[in-house]
Amino acid sequence: MKYYIVHCYTGYVGSDSYEALELEDDHSEQELNQACFQMACDNASMYGYEYEEEDEDGDGVCLNDSIEGYPEPYDPQEHDCYRSGGGSFKEDFDAYPG
Repeated sequence: MKYYIVHCYTGYVGSDSYEALELEDDHSEQELNQACFQMACDNASMYGYEYEEEDEDGDGVCLNDSIEGYPEPYDPQEHDCYRSGGGSFKEDFDAYPG
């Protein structure tokens, strides 16, 4: 398994978050990017910010193009200080070896 911390950026002050992401060893970069973007969209949605909605034609209209998810390989010493409420991100991973 590969472990990442994803910085979910919404473009609005106070609504960013850091989330744990666990993927299989053989994941592609595209799978990683898609998972990070979906996490960022989910985070933004919690604050009422949507990435896109459908217009009358059923096409997607971009409402907020600043929603992004940035992955970094998980390092407990570097990332655990970002966990809301304290503690370790290890608790969020199913089988973290450390």
